[in-house]
Amino acid sequence: MKETEFLGKLMPGHPDVFPIIENIREKYQIPPVDPEDDIDEILLTRDDIDWDAVKQDIDAQVKDFPFFDEKETAFLQGLRTITNLPFDAPEFATLSDETRDGLKKVFSILIQPYTLALAVIEDKTYRPLADMIYEYLLTGNTRDVPEEWFGKVFTGNILGDKIVIAMAGEGTNPKVIAEQLKREITNTFGKYKLAVTDTHLETAEFYSRRLQGDSLRRLVERYEEKFPDQFPKNKDSKSYRETKKRHREMMKKRLQRFKSFLKSI
Repeated sequence: MKETEFLGKLMPGHPDVFPIIENIREKYQIPPVDPEDDIDEILLTRDDIDWDAVKQDIDAQVKDFPFFDEKETAFLQGLRTITNLPFDAPEFATLSDETRDGLKKVFSILIQPYTLALAVIEDKTYRPLADMIYEYLLTGNTRDVPEEWFGKVFTGNILGDKIVIAMAGEGTNPKVIAEQLKREITNTFGKYKLAVTDTHLETAEFYSRRLQGDSLRRLVERYEEKFPDQFPKNKDSKSYRETKKRHREMMKKRLQRFKSFLKSI
């Protein structure tokens, strides 16, 4: 994506990132490097630079730096608080172990969406940014920012069922996120099968009535009430009786086809 490359090139000069680069460069006496320079000659011969320490320092500074505004920071802290909430409060002391374990399971299910959101934010913000700064100091090369910064599509698990989640912001390209969503849905659930037609919609009502106890005769009566033009007006005629009989057979086959359709999805 051009957008990820574009932001990656700008990142070293970002007012939140540049101070970290300058701090690390001064602290470890790392000379500025351009991608065209002979990096072996400039850096690899500098055995006084502890690159492991540099990496750990960058990680710590990135994680401690307030990249988010007060509102966003409060939201993230709320997520951390929720996901780490203990069950040792005095109010829980009177509960049986079984009840307390049950509450823990319910609570873990309820906070899953928040846990997923927090994992995406932290894993796709701090870690990539620290790696970008490290690579820039070492080689002078800029790295594309993660595509997840523009939007993220992933599969989670809520209440025991798989669910595909899309996260988007102002910078998200609608076409890109839509394609990602389509691929993730297909990879998770397979080819889309719920191709509902007008006939399915109409039959669903009769099928539901059948499940509720309506006989085939009563279903045909309901059908006649909806589509009177398909039946002879003279209800005492032989033609009318034959039409009713034919519609009962049609209704029976229609419900069988609908049941097969339900099984297919």
